[in-house]
Amino acid sequence: MPHAMEDTTIDKIYVFLALCMMMKHSEKAVVQVYWNKDSLVPTPIFNRYMSRDRFLLILRCLHFENNANEDRHDRLWKVRKVFSNLRGKFRDYFVPGQNVVIDESLVLFKGRLAFKQYIPSKRHRFGLEFFVLCDCETGIVLDMILYSGTDVDIPAQDEHGFSGSVVKTLMEPLLNKGHILFTDNYYTSLLLTRYLLAHNTGVCGTVKLIRKKLPMFGIGVGECQLRKCDNMLSVLWKYRHEVNMLTTIHTCAMLDTGKVHFQTHNPMYKPDCVIDYNVNMRLVDKCDMMLGGVECVRRSVKWTKKFFFHLMDVAVLNCYNTYLVKSGRKPSIRTFSASVVSQLLVKYGKEGSVVPRGGASNNATRSSRQIAG
Repeated sequence: MPHAMEDTTIDKIYVFLALCMMMKHSEKAVVQVYWNKDSLVPTPIFNRYMSRDRFLLILRCLHFENNANEDRHDRLWKVRKVFSNLRGKFRDYFVPGQNVVIDESLVLFKGRLAFKQYIPSKRHRFGLEFFVLCDCETGIVLDMILYSGTDVDIPAQDEHGFSGSVVKTLMEPLLNKGHILFTDNYYTSLLLTRYLLAHNTGVCGTVKLIRKKLPMFGIGVGECQLRKCDNMLSVLWKYRHEVNMLTTIHTCAMLDTGKVHFQTHNPMYKPDCVIDYNVNMRLVDKCDMMLGGVECVRRSVKWTKKFFFHLMDVAVLNCYNTYLVKSGRKPSIRTFSASVVSQLLVKYGKEGSVVPRGGASNNATRSSRQIAG
């Protein structure tokens, strides 16, 4: 049986995934170049554990569901088992702290796809939109939902709107446990805040003044005005521009930020809700930034592969954040990722198992002919 047609074992899949993770550490323009011995910066580790043709064959045939099991009502049926299994692992293996945050994350994809999204504020702008729930203390991803344009994952026609339905779906396992949710103005509303309050969950987030039943008022620079109703505090504070907040956990005390005004040199004060929001709301963007240094996502015309490799990157990020919590050490995420690759190759790989084409004698003869010529 030819080498390219050998059965692929679980060990081979682990080696394949390890090599995918390794590619970010020695980035090249084309996959085939990783096996090129004549390149300016050679990477012999790839050829030690898997041949180029074997790697490309696994990459081309990477599939996650039998086509006979097609579900026309679920656009994610090709990756549903992998996605559901990983979400379950995220929810089960870590107990979050009190503060959690929900925000959007975008995975670059410019191919043809019915539920591809455009978010101009994101770095990539076009791609797969995820709604991500993170723990504010550790940065661990607790849960995530991929927007597919259907009501399979996110119930439609919810009384709190689409954004409220996203929040209720992600927060369902955490309700009535005393958590505090931080959101931006896409999610925050009076109706949703009342719903979370009724389920013993605090809320802090920016809010649009166009929201229904929200008080409208204008202020001058440096002023702060409050409106309170049913344990909900509406805050309007203006420094360079107006900041509209809705919170159920703050008193709007003015706190010293430790900074001074660049003109007057007077201490700068901000409402406590604004300070807490700035500290906790940046977690999802920080996760995206950290993934940029180790992500193994490559260009592909198949969105399922981009989706799968993004899930693998998120799993590595969660492992890294867990390691920081458990060990107390603070290596860089690139160092941690390289260590994971090394351990996977040692455990599942067989160094030197790839036989060069033509054998050693043919290679030696070919080299001698080139020198003689």
